[in-house]
Amino acid sequence: MRMHIAAIMTFTVACSVAACSKAPNAAPPSVAVAPVAPMHNYVLEQNGEYGYQPSVSEQERQQGVGQVPLIMVRYFGKQHGEYRLRATADGQTTETTCKEPCTYVKEALLIDGNPVQSQTMQNTPGTLIYAVMADAINGQLNPYKEAP
Repeated sequence: MRMHIAAIMTFTVACSVAACSKAPNAAPPSVAVAPVAPMHNYVLEQNGEYGYQPSVSEQERQQGVGQVPLIMVRYFGKQHGEYRLRATADGQTTETTCKEPCTYVKEALLIDGNPVQSQTMQNTPGTLIYAVMADAINGQLNPYKEAP
C-alpha cells in the first residue's frame, strides 16, 4: 500500500510539473527565446562599409584607453580568385587580398591607390583580418559601390 501511495504521489508531482491538468485548449506556456547571434563578425554596416572593432592593445590599456575606433572596411569582391578589401585607419589605406582557404593574406600599403610596401602573413584565427576574411568567404559582405 505504501508503495502504491508513493507511486501516486510521484505521478501527481510529475503530472503537475508537466502541466497534465491543463485544459485541452489552454495556451502553451511562454518560453523565453534567446536572441540569435549574428552570422557575421562586423559590428556596423554603414554606406557600404563594414565596421570591425579592434581589441585594445596592452600598451593602450596601460595608457588608460578603454576602446579604440572601429576599422571601416570596403569589400571589393572576389577578383581573379582573390578576395579583396581595403581599410583606412590613421590616414593610411591598406589593401588585403587572399585566395581560399585564406591561410595567408597579403597586405599592401597604398599611396594614391598604388602599393608602396607589402607583406604576406598567416591569417591567424582571433585576429581582426581573420574575422573580415571569414565574413567575405561566407558571403556576409556585399561589394562596395562608389556613390554616384
